[in-house]
Amino acid sequence: DRGLHAVIVALTRILIPAARPDEKAGDIDMFRGELDRLVRTPLLARVEQVAPDEHEATVDSFDEFVEWWEEQAEMHGALTYEPGRGRRSPSLLRSYD
Repeated sequence: DRGLHAVIVALTRILIPAARPDEKAGDIDMFRGELDRLVRTPLLARVEQVAPDEHEATVDSFDEFVEWWEEQAEMHGALTYEPGRGRRSPSLLRSYD
């Protein structure tokens, strides 16, 4: 539960070149199709293989997070992936500490 959001963001940045820069988090609408194809589909297929009883909950959590991400991007054009020192722009992830 706690790590899924970070996994989605990490895989998105690794697998989708247009999504890599920190300041591109707000541009999810430009790579949403790739996110579904390159991240959602294989990730959920893997969950189905290793923990079938968690598949439905993972689908729901994945979709809920991506919908929230889209809402945040729409509300805050300067959305980033990670919080930065001295930055006032909102971020998708929060530091552990």
